[in-house]
Amino acid sequence: YRLNPTASTRAAVLQYASVHKDTPGALAYLVLGSKELEQKDYAEALKHLESATRSLPTLADYTAYLTAACRFEMGRYSEVDQVLKIVQDRYPASPLVEKSVILAANAYMQDHKAKKAASLVEHHQADLTTPEYESLLAHASELDGDAASARAHFERILTEFPFSAEAADAESDPSRIEALTLKAHLTRCLRLIDGGDLGRGRRELETLIPKLSGADADLAQVRLGSARILARDHQAAYDYLSRLDLHSSDPDAERLYWLIDRKSTRLNSSHLGI
Repeated sequence: YRLNPTASTRAAVLQYASVHKDTPGALAYLVLGSKELEQKDYAEALKHLESATRSLPTLADYTAYLTAACRFEMGRYSEVDQVLKIVQDRYPASPLVEKSVILAANAYMQDHKAKKAASLVEHHQADLTTPEYESLLAHASELDGDAASARAHFERILTEFPFSAEAADAESDPSRIEALTLKAHLTRCLRLIDGGDLGRGRRELETLIPKLSGADADLAQVRLGSARILARDHQAAYDYLSRLDLHSSDPDAERLYWLIDRKSTRLNSSHLGI
């Protein structure tokens, strides 16, 4: 049925579930409910998952999580946290704890209970990745009207984890990038370049450089040139780095390194007839 969810295969599984009691029938209801959840048929999914729950104590965390997901999608946010306590309180720990905390926190926020969301996230920090933890607290703080706290959490995501799904979510509101301190934004740009996102790193650096001063401005300009080299725009990079007039020793040493490296590459290419 999961591989071929047609009306006939669904009817067959439903017939099997209605005839077989206890575990076999409950497993059939679980199959039906999980597939209906994927198909966004939430009312049917909830009905079948609740039927499965009663006879599957060893899978109680799975049925609870799927049931809570149905309730969330149906807008029954106030019911989600109680269902998910089965997952979060299970011993040994359920593999679904992480997902359950994220779902419960989002349900609290949809229900305008930002402080409860934050408290839950803080309690389960060890069960979450750092970007997940920071993102949930950022959104909870934003909902609670704590702009300074939200800005701090979003800043950590955008600077330390710029390639994460949570960073993509933060970037959906351009004002969050605009709110970065100059130092934080520079750190983000350098991480983007180091991580291989040369286009985005260059674009953000070009916008940022006029706002910088001193050693930070020098470093940003050199890294913009190095990004051009890494993007194989060699001649433009060489010309750009040659024109730079820097006043900080470390960035200037890095600039000279790239120029010497470029000259060496050109000599080797010429020698080899490339």
